[in-house]
Amino acid sequence: MEGNASDDSRRGAGLKAAVPYAALAVSLVALLMLACVILGAAAGPGPGATPTPTPAPTGEPGPHATPVHSLGEAKKYVARVMASYSDMIYAEVPTPAFNPADGQWEAVVTMYRNNVTQRAFLKINDSPALLLDKAYLEGPKPPLISENWVVANGTLRIAGKIACTPDAGCGNETCVWEFADPYDRFSIAAEDRMDAFVAAHNDTVSFTYRVLLAQSLILENSYGRVDVERISYYFVCAQEQGLLAPLKRCALGRYREKGVDAPLSEAELDACLPEGLDSGAFGSCVETAYARIASDKTLAETYLGVNSLTTPSVVFGCQYRVHPSYLEVGFCAVSPDAHCQAD
Repeated sequence: MEGNASDDSRRGAGLKAAVPYAALAVSLVALLMLACVILGAAAGPGPGATPTPTPAPTGEPGPHATPVHSLGEAKKYVARVMASYSDMIYAEVPTPAFNPADGQWEAVVTMYRNNVTQRAFLKINDSPALLLDKAYLEGPKPPLISENWVVANGTLRIAGKIACTPDAGCGNETCVWEFADPYDRFSIAAEDRMDAFVAAHNDTVSFTYRVLLAQSLILENSYGRVDVERISYYFVCAQEQGLLAPLKRCALGRYREKGVDAPLSEAELDACLPEGLDSGAFGSCVETAYARIASDKTLAETYLGVNSLTTPSVVFGCQYRVHPSYLEVGFCAVSPDAHCQAD
C-alpha cells in the first residue's frame, strides 16, 4: 500500500510540472499563427485572388472623366467597325457618345434593308487605343477591324488609295468601274440601275465595264471555258468601240429568256452584235480579250481586296467602293458638288 501511494505522489508531481510546458507550447503555436496572418496580409492577395477595388473619392471625377481620343477619332473608328460587318455597310455613320463611367464610346447603328430595320449597339474602349469591346448584333465579332471606313449608306472609302491619275483615262470626269460577271444573276439584276445612273451622269462620269468571273467559273465545269467566257470577250471588245450597251442589252435579254444556267451559243451572241460594229477590229480583239480580263481581275484585287471579290461591285474615283443599290448616295458622297440625288 505504501508503495502504491508513493507512486501516485510521484505521478501527480510530474503532471503538475508538465502543465507550464504545455501552456508555453500552446502560446508559441498561437504566436506563430498570428505572425503568418500578419505576413500574409502584408504580402497582398495570392495569384488567384480577386483584389478588392478601391472606390474613387466622393465628389471627385473618376479615372475616365475625360476621353483620350477626340470625337472625330472615335467616329472614324465607328465607321471602320461598320466596314468590318457586311450588314453595317448599309447605314449612316452615327455620332458616338462617351460614357465616363466605364471609359467607353457608345453608338447605335441603324440599318434599313429589305423593308426591315435593324439596330446594332457598339461599345468601344477609349484607352489606351480605340478597340471594339462589344457589338450587340447577330453574327460573330470580326477577327480584324477593317482599314476601310463607311462614309455613306452603301459606300466605303478604300484605305490607302489616291484619286485616279490621268493614266486611268477618265480626264476631268469621275471614273466609274463596274466589276461584274455576265452570267451572275446579281450582276444581271443590277444592270438596269447601273445603266440609268450612267445615263443620268453621262457628262460627269467615265464608265467602264470590267469582267470579274464568278458564276462563270462554276459554269465552266459543265460547259468549258471557251463557250462560257465568249460573252465576256464580246463585251470587252464591243466596249472598245463604244457599243457595249446595245450588245449587253440584247445578250442579257436572251439569257433571261433561256431560263437555264447555260451559256449563250456563238450564234446567239453573233445575232446580238450591234450595227456599226467594225467586225475586223472586233475579231482581232476577241482573240486577245483574255488578257484584258486578267487585267480586270488584278484591278479588282487591288481595289476590292483579294478576299472581297464579289459581283457586282462598283468603284468610284479609284477611292470608293459603292454598292449598286446606292449609286446616287455614293456619288453624292464622292462628288458633293455634282448634280446628284440620294436614292
